[in-house]
Amino acid sequence: MNDIPKDTKYLAISLADYDAVPRTVFPFIHWLVTDIPVTDEYILAQRHQTNRTTIR
Repeated sequence: MNDIPKDTKYLAISLADYDAVPRTVFPFIHWLVTDIPVTDEYILAQRHQTNRTTIR
């Protein structure tokens, strides 16, 4: 995750299936995760993980 605004307190992640629109008339939401706290440790861990995978 990059470019999270500095004052962000929580994140939400969703998985929407837009291929379902012809059958359901709306995107089908497979799952939704909310209230993911954004802490300094969380952001640092994500940046560290991203750096580990891109530096190889």
